[in-house]
Amino acid sequence: MLIFMQCADATRVAGYRAWQKLGRQVRKGERGIRILAPCPFKRERTTADGDSETVKGMFFRAVSVFDVSQTDGDALPSVDVPTIDSAADDLLARLTRVAVYRDISLAFQPVSGGAFGVSKRGAIEIDNQHPTGQQAKTLAHELAHEALHWDIKGPFTRSLAELEAEAVAYVVCRHFGLDTEVRSSRYIALWQGDAKSMGESLERIATTARSIIDDASAPAESRKAVA
Repeated sequence: MLIFMQCADATRVAGYRAWQKLGRQVRKGERGIRILAPCPFKRERTTADGDSETVKGMFFRAVSVFDVSQTDGDALPSVDVPTIDSAADDLLARLTRVAVYRDISLAFQPVSGGAFGVSKRGAIEIDNQHPTGQQAKTLAHELAHEALHWDIKGPFTRSLAELEAEAVAYVVCRHFGLDTEVRSSRYIALWQGDAKSMGESLERIATTARSIIDDASAPAESRKAVA
C-alpha cells in the first residue's frame, strides 16, 4: 500500500545496494519510496525458573526502495515457470476428496490476478482454465497452505510459506507419478529457496506431505463412510 501510494506504476522495487548487485544504478535525483521493512531478531532471556531461553520477534523500520523505472543498467534476470501441461484427472479427483474430507470449500473457476489458485482459510479456489495436471499441483499447494499457514504463531514470512507449500506439492505429486520438478524448482527459486531455508522446514514439509498422501490414498468408499 505504501508503494502504491507513492508510486502507483511501480512494478519491481529494491534497495539502493540491491540494485547495484543486479548491475543497475539508481539515477541521480530519484526520490526513494519509503516502506516499512521487517527486521526479525533473536535474543536470550532468563525465565522465572532461572533457565535461559531464546526469544524470537519482529520489528519494522522505515527504509527507502526504488522502482526499476528509476534505475539504469543491465537487464534483469528472469525465471520462466512453465505450466504443467499433462493430464492428472485421477490425482485431481483424489485431492478434491481430501479437501472435502477436511471440510475445505473448493471451487473450480477462473481466478483473478493471474494466480493458478488461492487459499482463503477454509476455502480454496482453483483456476479450471488449465490442464488437470496443473490444477492437481495447485490444489496440493493450496492444501499445504491450509494445513500449515493459517494458525502460525510468531514471525513468519510469505517466502517461507510459499517454499513449504511448493515443496509439499512436489512430494505429493511425485508420489502419485505427476512430474512437477521443473515448475516446482523454478517456483522455489523465485521465493529465494535454498538448502538452508528448506532444511529448516523439512519436518513440517514431510509431515504435511505424508498426511495429504495418506488422505488421498484412502479409498473413496471409506471417505463416504466417514462422511
